Formats: sequence, C-alpha cells, structure tokens
Amino acid sequence: MSLTVAEASKRLSEAFDMPLKQAKEVYYKVFAIVVDALQNPKDRVQIPGVGSFSVVHKKERDGRNPSTGEAIHIPAHDVIVFKAYKPAKQDKKVAKPEKKSPAKAPEVVVKKVKKSK
Repeated sequence: MSLTVAEASKRLSEAFDMPLKQAKEVYYKVFAIVVDALQNPKDRVQIPGVGSFSVVHKKERDGRNPSTGEAIHIPAHDVIVFKAYKPAKQDKKVAKPEKKSPAKAPEVVVKKVKKSK
C-alpha cells in the first residue's frame, strides 16, 4: 500500500483532531519546509528514528535514451536523496516465507556392468 496525500491527510486529521483541509495543508507545508531547507546543498534534514534527506550533486555524463537507444548528454544536476536509519530499515524487513523444497526424485543408482566377451 502506498501512503497517498489523501491517506496521510486523513491520518493527520484524526491524530490531531483537525479538519481534513487543514491536515492537508500541514502535510504540504511540512514537505515544503524540507525542500526549502535543502536549497543549500550542504544542508541535511534529519528526522529522528526515520532517516535523513540530503542533496547529492550528479556530474554531467553521457547516457542513452532507454526507449530509443539514442545517445544523449545528461547535464550536471542536484538530486534530493533519502537515507533510512538502520533501525527504520530493520523494522521494515519482512520475513520471507520458507520455500518448500521441490519433491525429490527417487535416487537412481547406475551400475556399470562389464560386458562379457
């Protein structure tokens, strides 16, 4: 399940007993503050117990258009990245169900038989 703006706003509204419209404004304002704080590429935004946002500079490079295969130039640019803290990562690890091993075929023993002349 993805946490949509509507779902996040609904949860904020219920948690803080505020109108849904106001909760949606709070949601957008929080992320606007995060983006605004990252305008300086040397800054980071840390959310305790969750992770941190930071800006990473990507150098210019040559690449390919995946649809056409055409060579293209990708200019240098900054991107916002999120890195989850280890406890947050560990909390989200889901135990994988045990794989059932396929039924084993009966063991076949091959004996070499000497041919008599």
